[in-house]
Amino acid sequence: MKKIAIALLLLVSTITFGQEKVLLRLNYEKGDVYEVNASVNQDMGGLMKMGINMSMQLKVTDVKEETYITEASFNGVKMDMDAMGQKMKYDSNMKESEMDDFAKSAHGEMKELLETRIAFEYDKLGKIIEASLLSNKGNAKDFEDNMNSMVLPKEAVQVGSKWSEERSTKAGLKMNYEYEVTEITKDTVEVKVSGTISGEKDAISGVGSIDRKTGNMIKMDMDLIITVQGQKVNSKVIVTTTKK
Repeated sequence: MKKIAIALLLLVSTITFGQEKVLLRLNYEKGDVYEVNASVNQDMGGLMKMGINMSMQLKVTDVKEETYITEASFNGVKMDMDAMGQKMKYDSNMKESEMDDFAKSAHGEMKELLETRIAFEYDKLGKIIEASLLSNKGNAKDFEDNMNSMVLPKEAVQVGSKWSEERSTKAGLKMNYEYEVTEITKDTVEVKVSGTISGEKDAISGVGSIDRKTGNMIKMDMDLIITVQGQKVNSKVIVTTTKK
């Protein structure tokens, strides 16, 4: 009888934890600094393969009643490209005297990016309300597509909860994301990601991990399939966010 009672207690505890609900909201404090690292690997079959790694810093400069102001700046960019057997590399941390012709050409464009500073205003769900340029380099609007992370759900979630969002990029792509909570731990909410790109089914798949305390996306690991001028481009995108 005692063993049966213990077993029932464990079962009830498991069910209770499985039904736990979590209200996800951005919860920044002024002065918080986050390091964001993104890697994108694209494969266009035999035509071209390209890998880009980018590091940036996000600083919370102001906290309002319903919104947060952050300042984004870029730390470095690395790029590896294989175009039909021709290999090219670029690293923004290299001295220009050590760069080959390809790297120097890429550096001319990347230099402007590395000097760009943008302010983003987010609401509690993580949606960008406004973007403004803080430097005399770049265009703030050009970065909104890349700085839009997951938009958090309005309602509290539990295992099995689903929500969706739609995005339209300046390149004309329409992206529909579907999120499903697969696990809730002491510190994180784990989600499965799926969706479509411009109507193509199963074009988005992956997983994500959300920090319960801050509402930040700690890690997102996604596979994307995009058709460009009849050519399918397979992309692997991994984004991690770490509080410094």
